[in-house]
Amino acid sequence: MYEAKEESMIQYLQQITYLRTKFHNCQIIQIPREENAKADSLSKLASSLEDCRVRHITIHYLHEVRTPLAVQPITTGEDCRTPIIKWIEEGLLPENRWEAARLKTRATRFTMQKHTLYKKSYTHPLLRCLSIEEGTHILQEIHSGCCGAHAGTWILPNKALRAGYF
Repeated sequence: MYEAKEESMIQYLQQITYLRTKFHNCQIIQIPREENAKADSLSKLASSLEDCRVRHITIHYLHEVRTPLAVQPITTGEDCRTPIIKWIEEGLLPENRWEAARLKTRATRFTMQKHTLYKKSYTHPLLRCLSIEEGTHILQEIHSGCCGAHAGTWILPNKALRAGYF
């Protein structure tokens, strides 16, 4: 019926085959990871335990922030968005004519709405262009699991893109 290639999966398959004989009816359904985040987290936690006989896992839900909020300084340094914003809003171009021509070509793929830069996309709605700090914060949120299970490095930018960020 099923085939397992890895040693750990072979053990799981043997255990499932044995346990299926104990039930009158059994059906296996694949559930997408996005819809099964809590069970996926619990399975990862259980597999990390040294003693598999421990069956008691306590989950604490925090209903309020325990860390005091602090005011963070805002830095307004230039980044890769600045020349595009200056061209779209003020018509300012770099002095180097090659850079100016390149910027004009690149700027056609961007638009400004309410003083926010967005990138036009064929497959997504407008994508909000983030500063380095905002991008770092978004990727940390996605990786920490508030937007799904922990993900590998190549999945993080794709999740940010699907969330509407560039």
